[in-house]
Amino acid sequence: MRAKLQDSMVQKEALQDQVKIIGGDLDGVRKEQQAIRAKIKQLDDALKAIDNEIKTLQDELTSITEKRGRAHESIQQLRKNRDEGVCWIT
Repeated sequence: MRAKLQDSMVQKEALQDQVKIIGGDLDGVRKEQQAIRAKIKQLDDALKAIDNEIKTLQDELTSITEKRGRAHESIQQLRKNRDEGVCWIT
């Protein structure tokens, strides 16, 4: 009986040691996970900043394209007037 009891105490201690090792491993994994999440957040913030810059540039491109279109229309109209002999007197 004593041998069985002593055997179970040894098994219990072995299990406790394994639990401590696993707990230490989990702590390491949690720290690594936290570092990775911090890096992901940093990259996500950088991505948002880049997306905002792209949107700003896209808006600027749209505005410039519209201005170019209006300038082209004006040039076409001026050429048409010139070809028709219309004079502008100021």
